[in-house]
Amino acid sequence: METTLFNRHGKPVAYIADDGEGSIYMWDGRAVAYLDGETIYGWNGRHLGWFVEGILYDLHGNRVGFVRETCPFVTRVEPVKYVKHVKYVKHVQRVAHVRAVLSTGNSEVDLGRVFGSWSRLKRHFHLRQGFARLLGRIPKGAGQLARRPFSLSIQSLDCGGIGITFSP
Repeated sequence: METTLFNRHGKPVAYIADDGEGSIYMWDGRAVAYLDGETIYGWNGRHLGWFVEGILYDLHGNRVGFVRETCPFVTRVEPVKYVKHVKYVKHVQRVAHVRAVLSTGNSEVDLGRVFGSWSRLKRHFHLRQGFARLLGRIPKGAGQLARRPFSLSIQSLDCGGIGITFSP
């Protein structure tokens, strides 16, 4: 059975899938994180926090999310779940932070932003990586290229990456 995760106001934000991997999905079907024991990792391998006794804690030990039974507010009705997107390959896990003293205080950051911020970082990283590859392929003397008009096309690919086309 899938477990719904609520923010500090009782709004359903994400859910833990019953897939044997502890995958955490947003309601729009994006896999954004996963559980490894009590530790929460993003698909990029970054440590995001802890999931202890039905409460999600951020890296500072503040409560950022809850299951229905531990939520301090009345929980709202869960929306219909979209079809799950294909998950990205998990990156190598980075070393987890030393577990913070878990607090009864709530985090200032909303649960949706914790998971959503990683998705934006991931897109930004892929975009930067694409530009770096692009710039690495420009021949010497490309300084004059900046003085001439050029077109740069960026498009999202079905596999989750970004395609960049450069035309002088």
